[in-house]
Amino acid sequence: MDDDFAVPRFSVVSNAGKLIDLLKSEEASNASSIRASIQSSAPYEDESLEPYRPGTTYQVLDDVRVIPHKMVFNNAYEGKTYVQSFKILNAGRYSALVRIFSPSSKAFEMKPLPRGRIIAAGMSITRTIKYRYVRATAVPQACIAIYINEELLNYEIEVFMSHSLVVMTPSSINFGNIDVGNASEQMTVQLRNLGHKTTTFLTDLGKTDLEIIIDPRRGRIHPSETIEIKVEILGTSVGSFHKEFWIKTEPPQRLRVSGTFIEPQLVIEHPLIDYDLTLIHFPRTYYGASNTRTIVIKNKSSRPTMFCMVAEENMETITMNTARGRDPNIKNFVINPIEGRLQANFKCIISVKFAPKRIEKFSRRQCIVMVQLLRVTFREGVIESKDGEVKTFTTSGEDELFSIAPQVSYQRTEIVFTHTKLRVCLYGEIEEASVTLMPDAFSGDDLNVSVIHNFTFTIRNNSRYLPVTLKYNKVSCIEMYPKECTLKPSGSVDVLMQLRPTKIGKVQTSVLFDLTYHGEDKVVYNVGKARFAVTYE
Repeated sequence: MDDDFAVPRFSVVSNAGKLIDLLKSEEASNASSIRASIQSSAPYEDESLEPYRPGTTYQVLDDVRVIPHKMVFNNAYEGKTYVQSFKILNAGRYSALVRIFSPSSKAFEMKPLPRGRIIAAGMSITRTIKYRYVRATAVPQACIAIYINEELLNYEIEVFMSHSLVVMTPSSINFGNIDVGNASEQMTVQLRNLGHKTTTFLTDLGKTDLEIIIDPRRGRIHPSETIEIKVEILGTSVGSFHKEFWIKTEPPQRLRVSGTFIEPQLVIEHPLIDYDLTLIHFPRTYYGASNTRTIVIKNKSSRPTMFCMVAEENMETITMNTARGRDPNIKNFVINPIEGRLQANFKCIISVKFAPKRIEKFSRRQCIVMVQLLRVTFREGVIESKDGEVKTFTTSGEDELFSIAPQVSYQRTEIVFTHTKLRVCLYGEIEEASVTLMPDAFSGDDLNVSVIHNFTFTIRNNSRYLPVTLKYNKVSCIEMYPKECTLKPSGSVDVLMQLRPTKIGKVQTSVLFDLTYHGEDKVVYNVGKARFAVTYE
C-alpha cells in the first residue's frame, strides 16, 4: 500500500472510479463537479465546520479529525531541529476527500498532497513536519491549508522561543494587625517558572521606612520550578501602611503589602484598679478557711503573649518559690496559674486564693503581699538566610488556653498596661476562731445513778466580725441542747447539759465542740475546737 493512501488495496470505495477519472480529465476545473458527484452518490449527514474548542485535542470538519489541533514547537533556539507529525483521521461513516498543501513558510518541510486522497471511514493519513530553527528564517507562526471535501481548514503552526515566564501568586499580602516592635507573622508568595529557560530573581525593596525581611532575596528558578519566598515586616510606629516592592525577574513582578501596626496590650479586668496598681482585697476570714478572688486578663495583640507572676521585695522582683521561703505572708496566698500563654484576643482567668495558715513566727492579723504581672512577648520560628538572621525567642510548649471567668454582680473596669509589668497588691485579714464558755467547767457531787441532772452554761463568740458554728461531739452520759448552733459576731447562746450517771465513783471527762465556718464558696471549714470540762461523782 502506498504511504500516501489511507485506503486498503482491496477496499471498495463508493464511486471511487468516477472520482479518479474526473481528477485525471479535469484537474483544475471540475472541483465543484467532484463535490457534487460525492454529494449525489454519498451524501454527508453533517457538512458544517466544527471549530476547535478549548479542552479538545483535535479539530473536526465533516467528521474528519486533525490530531493534534495545532502544531507547536517549544523551546526553540539556534540550530535546534524538530520532527513532529500530525494525523488526519476519518471518524465518520463515509469516505472523505482530503487535500494537503505546503506550509505557508518554507522554513517548514512537509510532503504535500495537493491532488488529494480519498480516506475511507475509520482510516487515517499521517504527515511529518521537519523544522530547523535558524534566526535568519525564523517565523513565529505559519499555517497549512487542508481541504476536506473542498472545505478549508487552516492548521496552525506555532514556534515559541526558549524563554522564561515567571508568575507570582499572590500579588498582594495583607498582614492584618501587627504588634509594634515585633515581627509580623510569616507570609509566603510563590514564584513559578512556566517557561523553558532558567532565570534569576532579585528582590528590590527600594526606599521604605519599614523593615522588610525577605528570604530568599535572590536565586535561580529552573523551568517548571516553584520557589516559596517568606515575607515578614517590622515597624516602630502605630498606624496603617501600604507599600510595594519589585522582584526583578522575567517579567518583573510587583508585590503589594499592607497592614496595621498596633500597640500590644494586656488588658486586666478587676473592680479595684488604679493606674498601674491593682488591689485584690480578701474579706476577713479564720485560720483554716479560704477565700478566692479572680482577675481576668486579655491579650489584645496580634501575636501570642506569655505572662508570669513574680513577687516584689524591696522594689526588686523574685520568683514566687524564692519569696515563699523568705516572706511568711506570701505562704497564705495561692496563685494559679502563675504563668501561661495567651493567643491573640484570648482571655485568661487568674485565681488568687487566700488560705491563712498558722505559722509560729507569724502573729499579725493582716497579710500584705506585692506581686507583679509581667508580659513577655515571644514568637516561634527563625528565618535564616545568607543575608542575615532574625534572632527570636522560641518555645516548644503547647498552647495553654484558659476559660473566661464567669460574670459577677459588680461592674468590672479595665486597665491597659503597654509596658512590661503591672503591680498587684494582695491584702487579707485573719482572725483566730474562739469562743468563751461561762462557766468553762462543771463539777457535781452526790449525783444519783440513772437520774438526769440539768446544768446550763453560756457560750459566746469572741469574734466581732465573723460568725462561727458549734457542733457537739457526743460523750457518754451527756446530752447537749442545742446540739449545733451558729453564733453571730459577738453573739452568745445558752446551752443545756443533761447528765445521767451510769456508775458509782468519781468520773472526769471533757465535752468537745467543733468550731466550723461556712465560707463564701459554700464550703464548711473546721476552724477550731472548744473544750468543756465535766467532773462528777
